[in-house]
Amino acid sequence: MTIHFPGKPLKRQQPATIQNVAERAGVSISTVSRSFSRPDLVAANTRKRVLQVAKDLDFSVARSSGALRSGRSYRIAVLLPGSPATWFLSQIIAGLDSVLHRNGYDLSFYRIRNAADQEQFFSDLPTRKNADAVVVPSFNISQVGIDRLSNLGVPIAGINMQNKAGLTLDSFIKDRATMREIVDHLIFLGHRDIAYIGFSPSNSLRFSAMERLQGFREACRNAIAPVHTSIMTLDEHDVVDDVLEPERVITQILQLPHLPTAICCQQDGIAIPLACRLCQKGLSIPDTVSITGFDDSTYAEPFNLTTAHQDPEDMANGIGEKLLRLLNGRTVDTPFEEFPSPLVIRTSTARPRQSEPLIP
Repeated sequence: MTIHFPGKPLKRQQPATIQNVAERAGVSISTVSRSFSRPDLVAANTRKRVLQVAKDLDFSVARSSGALRSGRSYRIAVLLPGSPATWFLSQIIAGLDSVLHRNGYDLSFYRIRNAADQEQFFSDLPTRKNADAVVVPSFNISQVGIDRLSNLGVPIAGINMQNKAGLTLDSFIKDRATMREIVDHLIFLGHRDIAYIGFSPSNSLRFSAMERLQGFREACRNAIAPVHTSIMTLDEHDVVDDVLEPERVITQILQLPHLPTAICCQQDGIAIPLACRLCQKGLSIPDTVSITGFDDSTYAEPFNLTTAHQDPEDMANGIGEKLLRLLNGRTVDTPFEEFPSPLVIRTSTARPRQSEPLIP
């Protein structure tokens, strides 16, 4: 489904150009260029004046003198909240690259682990790390960052962003509603004791996947029969490249007063290793416990994992195409686009032990 937001089609704001800097500083365009590329050829006082004007105008340094004159860097900054080896981010990178690289754009990646990394990136962007657009996959950026990019005239493209305020574009799924559908499937099968395993929401980066916990709680709260829930949170030591190291959470599960009949995982990277380790402990999937994931990632089908399907490569591909339109001065009629995330039922879920399915 495509969502049309009211108002005029989006057009890219025009950033300050090298001509603007030259006029304000009272120097030639070549002097501005040399102030950045060959500072040894420019008098110290002149260079200081040029740099101050560039800062005042939020002028971005391009990667070459030719790019300086065109006002374009042909570089897209991609903020990565984790390792590019993770399934989700690797799919994002592939989707962006397939569109942007063949159109002459380079992708520059910046690891953003916390709020301090965000602040540093947005502080450095105007005069050091020029980019024609910034892509943010799945975590909210600060209002300071949004304001800085807006002042620079740099489009902000989100991919599955929870907070869309200030964004130019976004391709997204409905994490909360999709998780409700997963849990409704378990409840329909008859599960009344369901555990949830996900990442701690205390991270300073607010991820869209955190909405899945809210969807889990809503589905259990709204069930037609009482559902007992257990919430288990993971920290950075439990996960490597988005894949669970299951020992600590297995211990938590086995120490519960009674084993849940179903375990709902925030993502496939948690569900698959958890299922493998539970089987090694002698617990049968789904006879002893049902398990669900979220993503429908590479190994979900071989492991027969019930999950929700999403296609981040397709979402990133769409964002790349829309960025090209904006950067070439064209309009985007559908800047915010919802992508499907259907439930995929496989054999990791079944009726709970000694229970009956719900009849709606």
